[in-house]
Amino acid sequence: MGEATPPTEKKLSGETSPCADLSGSGIGRLSYRKRLIFYTLRDPDPDGTVFKMLLVSVLYALLTPWLLSLVADQPTTSFVWTTSLLAGSYFFVGTVSLSQTMRLPAVFFRFSYAAMLAVAGAHFVGPVTGAAVACLSTFYAAGTFGHAVAEHRQRVGTETSAGAVVPPPFRNEEHRERREAFLCYAFVQFAAVSFFVLARMVWVVFFPACVSYLSDHGDEALAVAVELSFETLGLAWLWIFFVAVMLLEQALASFKTVACLGIASLIGSLVLSCVVSIVLGDRARLLVMWLLSMAAVGFFGYCLAVHARYKQIQQRGAQLYPQGGDSITIQ
Repeated sequence: MGEATPPTEKKLSGETSPCADLSGSGIGRLSYRKRLIFYTLRDPDPDGTVFKMLLVSVLYALLTPWLLSLVADQPTTSFVWTTSLLAGSYFFVGTVSLSQTMRLPAVFFRFSYAAMLAVAGAHFVGPVTGAAVACLSTFYAAGTFGHAVAEHRQRVGTETSAGAVVPPPFRNEEHRERREAFLCYAFVQFAAVSFFVLARMVWVVFFPACVSYLSDHGDEALAVAVELSFETLGLAWLWIFFVAVMLLEQALASFKTVACLGIASLIGSLVLSCVVSIVLGDRARLLVMWLLSMAAVGFFGYCLAVHARYKQIQQRGAQLYPQGGDSITIQ
């Protein structure tokens, strides 16, 4: 069977973008970093959305320290709730502004469900459980926001990784089946690890006393939020590796980049949080771990959006080039 050349994003997407007319030129063959610099300098914000989000970010940066200072002498559960509401509202505004597939009602219902679940946990189980669910809801919001950022960047043409994915050529059907079996095996292994981590997270949410012994001061809410943040950080990088390296064939981020960033995030979060805890206090330690985890989950959502775009390109390629569609599609 002959090997087909993957169609370019320009031929398959049918959309107009700043990179569409350059996909076959020398610019289209540049590395991802050089393409990003080129398109950013060419037209960094064609519709003004990035500038608006920058203003919102500055506003939140100014308000957050003041709002958190209001609950400085309150229980840790109040601190966690306040931080969750601040982060959730920011991600809500960002998702509504940037997403191309979700409108305001859909985003509102998704975010409100997470908030209502946290309220229910606080009412029926306990305040620490409610705070833990509120903490977890920010990770969901961060992933949704990261997905929206990728959608926006793909629309304006500054994110072209989906069109740059080059699947490995298959020599025959047996080679293709081995590749699919390898991906399935990797997925099962990652899912098994995730299952045990998630089981531990669920146990911590409903039985927070099991974590309090790890903390000298016995603050259950703080200990639970820190552990959930660290476990979420590990899970996020695990699945970032699967999507960015294995499914996207390192078009978005290379194996070395993902591995180095993941290890640095896990080790750095522990070291940095300990240093910050000594200098600024335990709540500052929680904020460091929390922010790193939200950033990782946001990047995971970004990877999912790029992969979704890649699958769209593959489907259109199979429709336009039915004879070569099977040789360029990876399940």
